[in-house]
Amino acid sequence: MDHQLPLADSLHEIRYNPPVGLVWPRLAACAVPRENAACASEIASLLKEPAVSLEETIATHLRQRGWHLALAETTTGGIMAVRLVRLAGSSAYFDRSIVAYSKEAKVQSLGVDPGVFERSGAVSVETACAMAEGLHRLSQADMVLAETGIAGPIRGRSPKPLGSTCFAMRTPTGMHTEEAQFSGDRQAIQEQIAEHALGMIAQYLTTTT
Repeated sequence: MDHQLPLADSLHEIRYNPPVGLVWPRLAACAVPRENAACASEIASLLKEPAVSLEETIATHLRQRGWHLALAETTTGGIMAVRLVRLAGSSAYFDRSIVAYSKEAKVQSLGVDPGVFERSGAVSVETACAMAEGLHRLSQADMVLAETGIAGPIRGRSPKPLGSTCFAMRTPTGMHTEEAQFSGDRQAIQEQIAEHALGMIAQYLTTTT
């Protein structure tokens, strides 16, 4: 679809927010005076460029590095893995995803010490790190990302609010952790968690040498 951008009589900003899951690395903001039609033409050309998804960004950079990725999913229930394997040839860089939903699964499948749950709870940075380390021992993947959160609608025993999520990403440069809060219904929270996690992977791959 062609995008027609009218010129303004005075300076103003044009911004475009891409859909969820799409990355527009070149498009930010541009002041458009009436006497400078070149700026509007540049924006129009950018909008016509094909978007690059997080999955495609991850695939490109993992291939370039010769790395493999493994996931330990909890709240997302495999959403991240589904998004990654939709791309043809993903077996060249995607190793596995383990959906360890219960505490027992985290212990049996990922080797998480049960004491971690007693000390910090299932939704904690410590648990996410233990999941990532456990999966790295199993897979020896170059990058491992683990997430654990609360999608609702019932909070359960956790004192944390719905949407609370902890991420741990094990890379050759160390362990990277994040905590985030998401809102919406169960499906919306799950999709946001997956988006955030894939965004962490893509950002690391595109900014770290």
